[in-house]
Amino acid sequence: MNWLWISGLVIVLDQVTKHIADSNLDLRVPLEVIPNLNMTLCYNKGAAFSILSNAGGWQRWVLMTISLVISIALVYWLHQADKNRKYLRWGLTLVIGGAVGNLEPPDGRGAASPLGLQGLPQTPEVHIARDGPDEIGLFGVGEEIPKGKIVYPIRNSLYLNLTNRCSNRCTFCWKNASYFVKGHDLELSREPDSRELLEAIGDPKRYSEVVFCGFGEPLLRLDLVKTVAAELKKKGGKIRIDTDGQANLVYGRNILPELKGLVDSVSVSLNAENAQKYHRICRSPFGEKGFEGVLDFLREARKVIPEVTATALTMPGVDLEACRRLAEEELGVKFRPRAYDEVG
Repeated sequence: MNWLWISGLVIVLDQVTKHIADSNLDLRVPLEVIPNLNMTLCYNKGAAFSILSNAGGWQRWVLMTISLVISIALVYWLHQADKNRKYLRWGLTLVIGGAVGNLEPPDGRGAASPLGLQGLPQTPEVHIARDGPDEIGLFGVGEEIPKGKIVYPIRNSLYLNLTNRCSNRCTFCWKNASYFVKGHDLELSREPDSRELLEAIGDPKRYSEVVFCGFGEPLLRLDLVKTVAAELKKKGGKIRIDTDGQANLVYGRNILPELKGLVDSVSVSLNAENAQKYHRICRSPFGEKGFEGVLDFLREARKVIPEVTATALTMPGVDLEACRRLAEEELGVKFRPRAYDEVG
């Protein structure tokens, strides 16, 4: 009996189920199967527990090579194994099928991981911080990660976490699965005031820029943004805002002139090339008018903010070239694609 047909069957089932998940689930939006058991579509470009998932691409070839070498070794072991040791042969064929099935697909998105125990109370979570040894937690082991950070450094920038509220309900939002970003827990128990933020920031010149971003839409707290930005500019800080671009719709007026002289750059999430796709991905409360609102925001931003950039996610179904043409040729702003499976 050729035991490798079992490995082949595992590979086929693995790819079929991942294709079904990829085609029918929205990224990081939990789908309840039964109480306390959700299916959530995620992609993993690294090893187990997403180790090396943000390594930059080289890990793909290393992990593929390791998987292939191990698979070849297991096939040899299977060939040499005693024919009477059926349980060993079953185990080897299943491992071979799993190893080959988890090789990263050619598009480089990483393997789809559709099943997750996202709803269980007190279920251990895996959070690995990359920004300091005092913020590492694995299955609850190690130093406790401070909850509800209002400022957090990433590379040379300092990010401000003003609110967890948002004007969109994006399918890809990391909040659907976790409030952790680069080892920082951004789930707020309450929203900070200007005094708390300014004290936490300190000297803004220590950073290349201070970014109003966090895990929510910062312009939902427009007055706070203006107050804090004005103080930071007095201290010589460089200010950026990351926004979904729907503030004018939220307030019913053009708010961009109020930011003149306070903001050096703004990054606006365009995320799609047309209104229908934008609404499907971002689920704007304004329906398909949300997309036109983003375009108008970008047009108005050009008039008062020195540097304006439209961004779009490198997620399946988004035409990045069409987004680039829309941003650069029609709106006259910069364009930058950003990885949909990495935050920060």
